[in-house]
Amino acid sequence: MADYVIGIHVQSDKTKQGFGSVSYTWSALHAAPGDKVSWISEQGPFAIVFRDRSPFEENKHGISSQPEKKPFASAPATVARGAQLYGAYYYAVAVTVDGQVFMDAGCPSVVIE
Repeated sequence: MADYVIGIHVQSDKTKQGFGSVSYTWSALHAAPGDKVSWISEQGPFAIVFRDRSPFEENKHGISSQPEKKPFASAPATVARGAQLYGAYYYAVAVTVDGQVFMDAGCPSVVIE
């Protein structure tokens, strides 16, 4: 079993309000049942929502950072056990940086192998 931390970073265009790009240390994390996954952002609080289903215990669809602690981090989520869980799980991310909200609604994933 492994512990993974997915870093969230926003590269923003300071000359244009609301324009930026969200990137990750793991854009497609490959994990296994029993692994723990958490997210972290040095720039601001964030929320994550899985689309249709979640690979985590208790089918956790929504994950968010602690709003007042820097760095902003989520509690670790444990990948559930069970053959029906194998596959790709896509999620959306919203992160607040300098009073602006940046969203990525279709790229990152957790792949359970």
